[in-house]
Amino acid sequence: MFKLNDLHLISNYKIRFVKILLNLTNLILFIIDYNDQQVTYITFFISNIELYFL
Repeated sequence: MFKLNDLHLISNYKIRFVKILLNLTNLILFIIDYNDQQVTYITFFISNIELYFL
């Protein structure tokens, strides 16, 4: 049987996993768009702020 606490832990791991995935995709996009440096850096920064508050 699951306790409420266990469920909370599972959702925490899910959120962490999603954060990691999003960070990886951001990093890949950042590397791909390296030519267009300034714009990409700004979007990268903003998305990381969003992730921080997830």
